[in-house]
Amino acid sequence: MSAPSSPSHATPTGATPPDVLCEGARVWVRRDGSWRPGIVLCSNASAATVRYRPAETIGTGVDTVVPRSLRPRHDDDPYLDKATVADPDRPAPALATRTAVRPREFSR
Repeated sequence: MSAPSSPSHATPTGATPPDVLCEGARVWVRRDGSWRPGIVLCSNASAATVRYRPAETIGTGVDTVVPRSLRPRHDDDPYLDKATVADPDRPAPALATRTAVRPREFSR
């Protein structure tokens, strides 16, 4: 695999195109000074949650990154690209909300 290596990729000045940030998109993730292969799990206009390989092993990590730390990836990754992005039988996670929760009344 050939990760981005030019100085313009190391210190990007432009934003990643929005179509790269769709669910399942193959991306390079800038982490700890190097570009790592990853897959977008979900995204919005300001950040993306990605599954990526933080080292040259089969293990993966999940992190939220800003678009300037992402680049399109066209190479295959044998460990990431064969895995499914989400389980279709599992419901999507509910978004956290800030609703007031009343304490229960305990009977004695």
